[in-house]
Amino acid sequence: MSARADLEKLIGPGNLAMMQDNSRNFCRFMGAMFHAYEPEVLVQTVLWVFRAYRAHGFATTYWPANIDTFVELLRHRLSPTAFSDVYPFFRWLLVNIPVFVRISDEQHGT
Repeated sequence: MSARADLEKLIGPGNLAMMQDNSRNFCRFMGAMFHAYEPEVLVQTVLWVFRAYRAHGFATTYWPANIDTFVELLRHRLSPTAFSDVYPFFRWLLVNIPVFVRISDEQHGT
């Protein structure tokens, strides 16, 4: 992600360290979800992330770019079987980004 020419447009000015923290936390969080899946925790955390990071200047286009990048890394680092086991979670996140945006906007009163 750091090498993207449009990075500042995606994350806002001065947010590189926050993006890097988000990436580390995303890895840890998804690992925890794969170990002990809790659908409500997943949804509530995603909504919190959307509200919090957008309040700091992250664009809604950041998440598809970030998740796509993450998926491509996983595709090359995991076995085909392991990748096919975890990919549905990331696909679900990608497909539901518009829903997360709408709900987080409603929760935030925008």
